[in-house]
Amino acid sequence: MTSLRATIGGLERTLELEPLPFTIGRRPSHSLSIPLPQISRDHAQIIADDGGFVLNDQESTHGTLVNRARVRRQKLTPGDVIEFPNCPGVKIVFDPAPESASLFLSQMQKLETGTPALEFDRLRLLLDFSQRMRAADGLEDILAAMLDAALRLTGAERGFVFLRNPAGALALRTGRSALGERLNDDRAISRSIVERAGASSNAIVINDTRQSDGAVLAQSIVAHDLRTIVAVPLRDRAIAGVVGILGVLYLDSHIASPQLSQVSREMLDVLANDAAQVVINAQLAARQEQARAMEKELALAASIQQGLMSASLPVIPFASLDGLSVACQQIGGDFYDAMLREDKQEVAIVLADVSGKGAAAALLASSLQGIVHAQLLAGLPLAQIASTANRFICQRLQGEKYATLVIVTLKPTGEMEYINCGHIPPIIISDRGGEAGYRSLGESNMPVGLLPMAEYASAGARLGSGERLLLVTDGVTEAANGGGDMFGDARLEECLRRGATIAELAGEVRAFCQGAALGDDLTAIEVRLHPA
Repeated sequence: MTSLRATIGGLERTLELEPLPFTIGRRPSHSLSIPLPQISRDHAQIIADDGGFVLNDQESTHGTLVNRARVRRQKLTPGDVIEFPNCPGVKIVFDPAPESASLFLSQMQKLETGTPALEFDRLRLLLDFSQRMRAADGLEDILAAMLDAALRLTGAERGFVFLRNPAGALALRTGRSALGERLNDDRAISRSIVERAGASSNAIVINDTRQSDGAVLAQSIVAHDLRTIVAVPLRDRAIAGVVGILGVLYLDSHIASPQLSQVSREMLDVLANDAAQVVINAQLAARQEQARAMEKELALAASIQQGLMSASLPVIPFASLDGLSVACQQIGGDFYDAMLREDKQEVAIVLADVSGKGAAAALLASSLQGIVHAQLLAGLPLAQIASTANRFICQRLQGEKYATLVIVTLKPTGEMEYINCGHIPPIIISDRGGEAGYRSLGESNMPVGLLPMAEYASAGARLGSGERLLLVTDGVTEAANGGGDMFGDARLEECLRRGATIAELAGEVRAFCQGAALGDDLTAIEVRLHPA
């Protein structure tokens, strides 16, 4: 990997030459930011060219030197030295030879011993902490590095970082003293200054409150005898020309800070902007980790949900059962179920579709499945089961969710009882003399979960020898292709008349959608009565 060794004010650091173009200038967003007035905002850049690298001067004010010669465009070779006029403390070596030791430790010890901090001293301190922030493992380390750098740059006694919470308010995230102590109490600071900085894109710097106009000082500043105050907004990248404020870096002291007058606003901006971007990256990384954890949980929930449905289809002597469910998201709001009620010598099949999608619908579907399954095992009448499910949803969700539901019981004789609560009518398919028969059962009731006092009634029908009864959700009929056309009832009927199995039906729906994502869960269950 090709790299650069940048020396600024005596501090060296190594930078990888990626991503390209590698940009150099005074702006904090550049690959190498050098906040000195002799450097143009967009000074130079390094690009890949013909298998090598080329330095391009970006029409900078003072120009760019390669091996002490001023250039506009220069192919770089290992060891080339890039410099800038009137900046004797700044040097960049392209693809340098490896060195056995670094001067970093001695340089930092020099700063620790109190050597007067000139502009380059402060700049190299800033760059050192920029590296430390980028190497930090988590948000707390990043904020601690930012506070340490800011406290040493300004000579302030204590510092705090405020970040916006989900409600948009500035909330204390962490605080540190100049001695490295953790501070958690922000009552003795100027919250009004924090709020002003959070509402502005400009830093607020007060060198000595006793020399400031008393009329503009907040009451908290006077009450807590604060002399030095700095509040720097942590700016997010501009979106549509509007700069978002991620948070505020706040520093103060009870004595006037002579160091603060020597710190340029540009240095504070570099520190705050660099920290803001690293904070954003850390927050994104944390969200991605949370998303990955959620993905794992959803995958587990989907596996459990599919397992519950597939494991619930019993083997019975007088009929065959088949079921399939494809969720449009990881977990769905549909479910099917089946069980043999031996005491009544019949099989019961259930299909339900909870309104909405995702985790909320899946949770309600799971609860509803448990309620219906338990009551079917208890041998309760179908109308009573529907009424119990309706009251359960109405009492707990108060109209926020509802479900369509079909329950069918089938005896070995073909005698059926069914109750349809707002669902697509059950379909009977048969073969008669080579021509398939197709009919639906039209009796229906209200969906469960809409009206607390709704009444429910079941109906009867008969399934002939060799016929099959099919229940589907509207995820089949309302599946749409890229042009917005829906699969529809006519295509469903034509498919079933041809004798398609559930798996073949799902395949035809997928083919019709032509790669478009399912807009709803696709679920079906059927029971086929064996010939006598």
